[in-house]
Amino acid sequence: MVKSVFIARKSDGLIFCEVSDECTNDKNLMSVRNKAIEYLKNFQTKQDLCTVNIGSQQFVFHYKINENIVYLIITEVKYPSKLAFCYLEDINEGFTDELKNHFGTQSVSYYSKLETIDRTNYFLKFEKFVKKKKAEYLDSGSKGNLEKLNKEILDVHKVMTENINLILDREKNLFNIDRISETIKTDSKTFKNRTHDLRIKLLLSKYSVFIAIGAIIILFIIFKIYL
Repeated sequence: MVKSVFIARKSDGLIFCEVSDECTNDKNLMSVRNKAIEYLKNFQTKQDLCTVNIGSQQFVFHYKINENIVYLIITEVKYPSKLAFCYLEDINEGFTDELKNHFGTQSVSYYSKLETIDRTNYFLKFEKFVKKKKAEYLDSGSKGNLEKLNKEILDVHKVMTENINLILDREKNLFNIDRISETIKTDSKTFKNRTHDLRIKLLLSKYSVFIAIGAIIILFIIFKIYL
């Protein structure tokens, strides 16, 4: 299950919103939570989507980066990563709506506004949304979550199918290009030969009178020599 959720600024790790299980007696979870807070301070060069093994036998980090916002959750090791990323996407969409409601929609750069915030848990009211979604994703084996996983699998299958079709189309296009190339090469050779023949015919046509006169002169000379 999802144990903790953090929404933070990528540039310095300032936490805008945090929701964690109230397990103050679980020292291991508290230690992992503190590690997550430190981890959030070093996201300048991180990739956009990742699962991080933190050396714990119980917990892992999953995170998603959108512009200058980091969405990070702590889950149990056995929790499906695909479901974790579905949850992160839901939080991302919900927080985007929250920014629109908070800052308005009239040509506002939400991310520049977030850079001016200087206190933690600025979006305290958003915790309600996070907790609601957290409850929905509590049981990875629930019907709704299984449907989400199946949708992810279908989406992956669809992408794979599209990629295979693109490859097949590419191979087909390459074959057509080769065939067209051969046709052009053959037509070019035929055109060259015909051009050569036509050039000879034009030359013969142009100088036929002179050739005829030359032939008559040569025959006349030969006739004179032998008679």
